[in-house]
Amino acid sequence: MFTAKKNIALILTALLLASQMQVLVAMAALNGYAIGNDGIAGQSTYLKAKGFASAEPINFVVQKPDGVNLTISAQTDNDGQAQVELYDYHTKKAGEYGLYAYSQDQTEKTAATTFRILTAPLDENISTVSVDRAMVRANGTDSAKIDVYLKDAYENPIKGHNVKLISTRQADQITANSSWTDEDGKISFDVKSSTAGMSSFMALDLGEDKMLSQRANVSFVDESSLVGDIGGDLINVANAADFGTLSGFEITDLPDTIKPNENISFGVKAVDTDGKTVQDYTGTIRFSAEGDNSSGVTLPANYKFMPEDLGVHAFNLGLSFAEAGTYNIVVNDVSDKFKQGNKTVVVGGGATTTGGGESKPTITAPAAGTYSQAEQTVSGSAKPGSTIKIYDNDNEVGSSPVGPTGKYSFQTKALTDGDHSIYVVSVDPISLEVNGTSDTVKISIDTTPPALDDLQLDPSTGIKAGSVINVKVYSEKNLSQAAVILNYDIIALNASIDDPTIYVGTIQAPADPGVYKLNVLLVDEMQNEKTYEDQATITVDPKGGTIETATKPATPATTPPATTPPATTPTGETVPVAGAPSQVTGLIAYGSDKRVTLVWDAATDDKMVKNYKVYYGEDVKDLSKIVMTKDASTTWYIPNLDNGKEYFFAVSAIDDQGNESSSKSEIVSGIPFMLEIKNALSTAPTQPLQQPVALRPAAYNGPFPTKTASTGPEVFFLLGISAVTGVFASRKRK
Repeated sequence: MFTAKKNIALILTALLLASQMQVLVAMAALNGYAIGNDGIAGQSTYLKAKGFASAEPINFVVQKPDGVNLTISAQTDNDGQAQVELYDYHTKKAGEYGLYAYSQDQTEKTAATTFRILTAPLDENISTVSVDRAMVRANGTDSAKIDVYLKDAYENPIKGHNVKLISTRQADQITANSSWTDEDGKISFDVKSSTAGMSSFMALDLGEDKMLSQRANVSFVDESSLVGDIGGDLINVANAADFGTLSGFEITDLPDTIKPNENISFGVKAVDTDGKTVQDYTGTIRFSAEGDNSSGVTLPANYKFMPEDLGVHAFNLGLSFAEAGTYNIVVNDVSDKFKQGNKTVVVGGGATTTGGGESKPTITAPAAGTYSQAEQTVSGSAKPGSTIKIYDNDNEVGSSPVGPTGKYSFQTKALTDGDHSIYVVSVDPISLEVNGTSDTVKISIDTTPPALDDLQLDPSTGIKAGSVINVKVYSEKNLSQAAVILNYDIIALNASIDDPTIYVGTIQAPADPGVYKLNVLLVDEMQNEKTYEDQATITVDPKGGTIETATKPATPATTPPATTPPATTPTGETVPVAGAPSQVTGLIAYGSDKRVTLVWDAATDDKMVKNYKVYYGEDVKDLSKIVMTKDASTTWYIPNLDNGKEYFFAVSAIDDQGNESSSKSEIVSGIPFMLEIKNALSTAPTQPLQQPVALRPAAYNGPFPTKTASTGPEVFFLLGISAVTGVFASRKRK
């Protein structure tokens, strides 16, 4: 007789055998698997299927984290395997992706697996810094809250990064409300101060050592200058009014009467919905002109508002019109084109003749002034059909035909730093007789960052935690910013009353003992900027540490080799500057969603190519936007472009001495686009697809992903799978 225990044992054995039979049946029905390589947002990854018949048409099905499903057609090889590329424009969303594959005749289907797309590196321009209050009492108690959101280029939140908030003033107190960014990429800080003044707060992502582009500005106000609280907002006696968020702009101070070719000064004011000045606006604005005659308008370059502007900036002699007429001048925020302002301008009276006759040619651009852009566009009006010769400091630098409307335009090569006298001569193209000479326009080019002539720190010994150290920086006068950077803190310096070439201030030794490097940041009036790194070593010690300053830096030459004018041969061909990098060749541009990626062949130099300079714009004749690459790699992408719009690009090389290629590369064009074509599948797998998308198949000749070991996660997955295979399952991850 069987005992109760034996009965139980037999029952358990039967159940176990039945369970094993179910697993074997399930494994037999699954005939293969599909796996996806983990990847990074915005980068392609690969999908592999195995276990199908040879030369069999199959489909991969990918479920994005947002619920959208994609299908990719492929054909297996002789071993029943297939591999395709999941292109970068389908991996922009970070998170877990579902995957399975099925034969197109619906006879075979793999189990569901998952792979993960991680966030891309931090994007300093898309990440944000915002503050809930623009004005706070300077009583050491009242505070403002600053929120920092870390995001990658595809707006995926970046979790688990440590962020340091930095103020431009040492007097401010900053308290972090958490140690790391949360699921939304957010971390918050409370800021307060006992010292009145304007503070600008910057966020540094310690995880990637990147400073965010946005800043939060807070005005700490002495209580004696406050009237009180109204609706939770402080009222400053100096302002007598509060202000809201940016709504648009006002163009102000334009004269009632404007003549053609007259250089005009005007102002721009950032305003809220009530027309009040938004004093904490620090965005960048762009100017444009609308209308059929807009090509004859000279406009200021893009301008980034500074905290000290308090929402208002004057543009001196920055506007001119080539012809009489009615113009619409528009100004908008570069990051939000809907926040704009416009002004209708009527130009007339005293016009300079621009067509026919023997009138002398005119120059409408550049206007007299100082520029940080070495390449200048010389444009204006002259006799239609004539030829314009352009002269710089009495040397002919080029020529341009004059169109039937009497307009001409010429792009110079890089001009040397210093003064330039530019004029043009109108010549008959057949008789070569001179029709006239324009007035001379005098401009200055300044592309050289300020030099650090000397750095003095006092005292140099006995440095303990919290020791106060006096700083003197010697450079050129009228810098827009002079500062030292110690332990991630930026401490602004002020020009000395006795000598405007000396910038003074105080710093406080860090609270923790150790060795700290001090950097010096200098920015001139033209926004030429340079950080001189490791200019001093500060040792903080409980017994008294020391300060050692670096060797006095060599002052850059007034005219660096990079801006030496290129010589020309009798045929007008450019002769490369001695010591300058070679011209960049092999430039290729290809578009993807809201970006164009550039690839080129490496330039050569007698010493070392340090980085590259990318010129781009929406007009092949106006590559006025410039980006400097971070190193000598030969790949770069331009983000935040408009899909479907054509952009033009050129690249030059910069060596470790600051020399730039005498000529830019050839100009290429690229169009950013989003390729995601939606259609219905003729037949569907067991699991219905939502918003199916047919992708182009990808040819791949490289190796397949590494095989999963027989004792690895594939076996455990198969043993644990249920009879229902139509639902995506999650793979266990450590």
